[in-house]
Amino acid sequence: MAHSKRKRKANRTEAGIMLIVGFFILVTLATGGINGFKDRFIGLIVLVVLVAICVGCIYLIYVVIRRTRANQPPQNESIHRPDISVVAYPYQSRPSILTQMELSFFKVLRPMVEGQWHIFTKVRMEDIIEVKEGLEQKEAYGFRSRIKSRHIDFVICDKTTLEILMCVELDDSSHQTEKAQEIDAFKDKAMKDAGVALIRIPAKGSYSEAYIRDYLFEEEELEPVAQSEANAVDNDPDARWRSPADVKIGRL
Repeated sequence: MAHSKRKRKANRTEAGIMLIVGFFILVTLATGGINGFKDRFIGLIVLVVLVAICVGCIYLIYVVIRRTRANQPPQNESIHRPDISVVAYPYQSRPSILTQMELSFFKVLRPMVEGQWHIFTKVRMEDIIEVKEGLEQKEAYGFRSRIKSRHIDFVICDKTTLEILMCVELDDSSHQTEKAQEIDAFKDKAMKDAGVALIRIPAKGSYSEAYIRDYLFEEEELEPVAQSEANAVDNDPDARWRSPADVKIGRL
């Protein structure tokens, strides 16, 4: 792109120089041409012919220069398009797709739902919810841009249809910043408005089935639950809370 811009600028510069040179040639010819004829009318005719010839020559030179440069390979191309077989990209493999806290949670949750539900990890929000039809293109793109680069920690789906039953977010200390809380609030509302249950669980170093069940399922009927408003559990030292959502889903 940068090379193309420089090329166009050079072409414009050359064209400008040729026009200036042509202008001085025309002035010279005009002065000598008109004064050299006793009949001013004949002199003007000769001047018009000379002007047409000069303009044609200038244009011809300009076209030849452009075509010549177009056929030449761009210089320093390797600077703009590095040889990927030689240059190494600055990436490295992560040790795991999950953090230690997320992996600990996954290892406890998986046996609880195995054989009945499927658990997916690190799922993009755009793969869970989508922008409704009927919006203006610019407006729809704005809403889509807010979900395409964000993800949900765990998504629990029906074993057969892979219908989304429940989403889970583990909230560690990074969720306590003002920016993170704004993002979490957006996730909560977007998922609620789309009719998807999103439950937040405070992150810990280790988990038990009882701890997870207390968040995800009603104790008596063992059903997944998402409460209508976030609230604390009585006498809970961790001040556990659930994200807003208004749906109950399948039976464990």
